[in-house]
Amino acid sequence: MTFARINNVELNSEAEADTFISNFTSGRFREIFPEAEILISIRTGPSSITSISVYKNKKTADSVAERRNSTIEGLKRFIKSLALTEGKVEILDLKKDSGVGTF
Repeated sequence: MTFARINNVELNSEAEADTFISNFTSGRFREIFPEAEILISIRTGPSSITSISVYKNKKTADSVAERRNSTIEGLKRFIKSLALTEGKVEILDLKKDSGVGTF
């Protein structure tokens, strides 16, 4: 069962959101969460970000929970609010040869 975690993060400022995004583009989050099959970060407002990580199964997602919590703890001073949701991926349809990839 493919499993996803969704983090809705409101940071203290637009500059801190820029830094958060630069961590994604630099590969830092891939280094922290190599088990994730897909890592997506979406800028939903000047200082808000939704990040999605997709894992092969819940067991794999749960295996990185301690790292996730530690990472969040290290970023806590930049975070105004954080909401986590998670669940079974019901549909995952990536167009073949879509050109979607690392930005």
